[in-house]
Amino acid sequence: MRHLRAMGGVLLAAALLLAGCEPPPSGTPEGEALRAKVFPEKVSAEWVEATYLAPYGRMLCGLQGDWTSPEQLEADEVLAWSFYYPQYPDAGREPEGEKYGEGLYGQEPYGYLFSQEEVEAYTAQRFGMTAEQTRAAFSYLPARGAYAILPYDKTEQYVTALDRFDIRGDTIDIEFSIFKSQDGTPQGKKRLTARVAEDGGFRYLSCVEIGG
Repeated sequence: MRHLRAMGGVLLAAALLLAGCEPPPSGTPEGEALRAKVFPEKVSAEWVEATYLAPYGRMLCGLQGDWTSPEQLEADEVLAWSFYYPQYPDAGREPEGEKYGEGLYGQEPYGYLFSQEEVEAYTAQRFGMTAEQTRAAFSYLPARGAYAILPYDKTEQYVTALDRFDIRGDTIDIEFSIFKSQDGTPQGKKRLTARVAEDGGFRYLSCVEIGG
């Protein structure tokens, strides 16, 4: 299978990414020292959007409800709109591997085959999902040791616009607005939180609706 790829930039330092550990308050010596270890000296809105918001997936921003723990995530939604969509349709390319199944609306999974190792490493490292939770996805093919992933067409498409961000030690909060791409209708605002490791890898911790 041709989809085994180095996950280098995604690998996380587990001790830094434990969701229960609160980062030091921003502005304290501890917080500033931790920030200096994991973030560039100058952080721009464009860099934050490209590094953290875009990989989360503009469609997942619009389709996934509020979540503050991995157990609240839908595996098929994460695979379609965060694992697949940002890497391929939004990047203007298609996977090179083989397809499985007979169509999007059949009774079995359909899509490009991605190895079980690659997919489950992604969901664990980026979202903290267990292998068992990921394997609950309809797209899982245990006999093939793979996932067949190809998102169905959505009538409604979403785009995002970053409003502001705040860095606290090794954690970044990103506030953004969501719009329907067809007509620009506002769909609300959300806050995406991620924790960053010294190697540049990161894990999303939550994404919740906010007022304003």
